[in-house]
Amino acid sequence: MNRTKGSQLADTYEMALKELRSIVGNALAKEEYCIEAEVKYISTGDYTSFIRVNGDDGFEMQVKISCELASQLKINHTYLFTGYFEVGSRAKFGALQFKAHSFEPVGGSFVTMQQQTATQEIIESQLLNKYKDDFSDFLGRSYCKVGLVTSPVSKAIADVEAVFKKRSGIEAELFEVKLNSVESIVNGIYAACESVCDVIMIVRGGGKETDFGVFNDVEVIQAINASAIPIITGLGHTANFTLADQAADRSENTPTKAAQFLVDKLGKVRDYEYDTILIKEKTDSYQYGNVLKERSAEYQYKTDNSPDSNRRKEKKPSMVIFITIAVILLCFYYFITR
Repeated sequence: MNRTKGSQLADTYEMALKELRSIVGNALAKEEYCIEAEVKYISTGDYTSFIRVNGDDGFEMQVKISCELASQLKINHTYLFTGYFEVGSRAKFGALQFKAHSFEPVGGSFVTMQQQTATQEIIESQLLNKYKDDFSDFLGRSYCKVGLVTSPVSKAIADVEAVFKKRSGIEAELFEVKLNSVESIVNGIYAACESVCDVIMIVRGGGKETDFGVFNDVEVIQAINASAIPIITGLGHTANFTLADQAADRSENTPTKAAQFLVDKLGKVRDYEYDTILIKEKTDSYQYGNVLKERSAEYQYKTDNSPDSNRRKEKKPSMVIFITIAVILLCFYYFITR
């Protein structure tokens, strides 16, 4: 059994490829294939160019093509290449490479074309016409439960929780999903809808453009559209904008901003203790007014019954006395004159 050192592994692999080519020969060239792929990189040589392409499923491979044809290609554009497979010559490109002898333009990048197709279907289905909640009834709530739809290993969770700590009364429940699976995301949204949540947040951190394709899927948009609970999205970074963002009640371009939006909408907790103090102050004021009235009446009573008051009353002769004296004088005058 032959053993190979690690430093000679690439050389050994290429020797094996050379031996494989001698065995296979041109047998593979008898079968032509058409492959639809997006050009990601072009390396031009003297006679032959090598391009790196991606399929719509993300599979990456090398394509060998003439320099004349390669000059007509554009990066991040999709083409239908016609050609055949042959045994490769370099270890880093794998055992097989595709040799294209012609191509036809198909369109832009896979992501762009998929989004255009999905957008058209969603627009025709009127799934973006959902009523948008303005979150006005969230102001002042003392408690708010958030259904957090994301991966359990997503860094976005820590970002969101850090913002929630700024405001008391927010509880987050995690609904675990696989962020690369449409089915998993849809199930997560439905699970959050069935729970007792006040709001649902769909968040994820940044990534490649292709990572966000699931949020352009019709099934995800349908799930968002069907939710009776308001939904906030915070997907990726500024450059990442999906159809899920358009369907949600509110969209922010990062998980942190999505969490901050909710905190701002909740505002300060309504201070019931402060309200109680105000009521108490009003009550005390009312009671204080009654005390003033009682004290005023008591003071008036004491004043009316004080010695000074009696002396003042004594200094003021009663009208009855005056009348009695007048009657007596008149009677006395009457008897005298008679």
